Amino acid sequence: MEICYFRALEKIIEVHIMNEDMKKYNEWKEYPERDTRGTIWYPPMLSPLDMDAIWEKRNIGFYVHVPFCKGICKYCPFNRYPWEENAAKLFVNSLKREIDIMSDIGYIKNSTIVAGYFGGGTPTSLSSEQLVDIISHIKDKFSVKENIEISLEANPATIDYEKLSALKQAGITRISLGIQSFNDSILKSMGCSHTASQAITAIETAKKVGFNSLNIDLLYNVPGQTVSDWEQDVLKTLSYDIDHVSPMCLFVDSQSKLFDEYYSSGNTVKQIEELELNMYEIAHNHFVNNGYHMYTLYDYAKPGKECEDHKLNWEAPQGEYFGMGPGAISHINNYVYVNKANPKEYSDIISLDKSPVGFGKKLSIVDQMSRFMVFGFYCLEVHKSEFQKKFGVSVETIFGDTLTKLSIQGLIEDYQGILKLTDKGMKYLYNVSSAFYQEDYKYYPENIKKKIQPKLTNQSS
Repeated sequence: MEICYFRALEKIIEVHIMNEDMKKYNEWKEYPERDTRGTIWYPPMLSPLDMDAIWEKRNIGFYVHVPFCKGICKYCPFNRYPWEENAAKLFVNSLKREIDIMSDIGYIKNSTIVAGYFGGGTPTSLSSEQLVDIISHIKDKFSVKENIEISLEANPATIDYEKLSALKQAGITRISLGIQSFNDSILKSMGCSHTASQAITAIETAKKVGFNSLNIDLLYNVPGQTVSDWEQDVLKTLSYDIDHVSPMCLFVDSQSKLFDEYYSSGNTVKQIEELELNMYEIAHNHFVNNGYHMYTLYDYAKPGKECEDHKLNWEAPQGEYFGMGPGAISHINNYVYVNKANPKEYSDIISLDKSPVGFGKKLSIVDQMSRFMVFGFYCLEVHKSEFQKKFGVSVETIFGDTLTKLSIQGLIEDYQGILKLTDKGMKYLYNVSSAFYQEDYKYYPENIKKKIQPKLTNQSS
């Protein structure tokens, strides 16, 4: 008690002396008095500082986009091209050169890679040797955190025990299998290149290899899929005791072959929406009741099995990551940019030892604030203190009207300083997220997507 008293007294004396010094040396002048002093540093209030903090390495992630698939699914909206052997070889060589280019950038050199993700396309459309070569090159060129989580997406039709074992040995710690469904008729309707039997074999093989974490993707609201079909897929998933599950509502791109089928047979948007919400609730209840927790808009994980890449990209405050490969997106040093999407154009630029960036933008402070909220709600909640810490202003000051509107609509609630989605808000997550778009950006994402997504004439498997 006495020690606490004397420490408090010392603090009072210290503050008193500081205030007296400020009075003594304060030369501040307000007009019409003339101020004749200059500024030596700003801000003027400095305090003792840990020098190591100045040069501390930042934590960032990497993303590699492999744009090839052995078969093109009818619904896929991503940057993808049919696999060809020569094109794949050229891509690997170009990607390794892009890795070299990125590793020479000072900002990257002073960073530690804490999460990695291989997406596509289908990364496993490449051979084991090609993937191992890429992974090894990344580890050689960048400062990579020990025990880093590196995720890799895989198609059940393009993996086997030997391939997965080689990937684990090379440093892949998390496999994400594009299962989509355990129903052959549904897989066929989507143009998937694998069968239900291959999906089961892929899960069993991945578990046998023994990755730190195993995820499977599932799709619901597929044309022709019934509620019973979907529930059987969910129950089948639970029977395999998977670490992480990503059940996603099928987004049917207006340019895709599946679009007409989606709205065929007299279906209305409202009917399909009601079916979707029913399927969402079925999956949510089953997974939550079986030891999973929902931590992003479409991710359920067992404790400690959350995807580090997803949290880095979306959890507010969002982290930085750089993308490599055709169509890869980056968010780093307050820039967002996208690589050239066409593999040939990408490789042509790389051959000139130039960065293959297609387009991008330096984020203004307003962009940063909006992005903080847009992606923050992808992780279901935003801490108001984190917004204040990052931007030096309260979230209510910037987005007060929007927060009030969402609260009145019953979509979010303020729980002890944390802005959380309500149960109703979970069903309107994209509405909540897009509410923080700047006015000039509303309705614009579709235009960006068309720039990076090729429209393929042959969309069969």
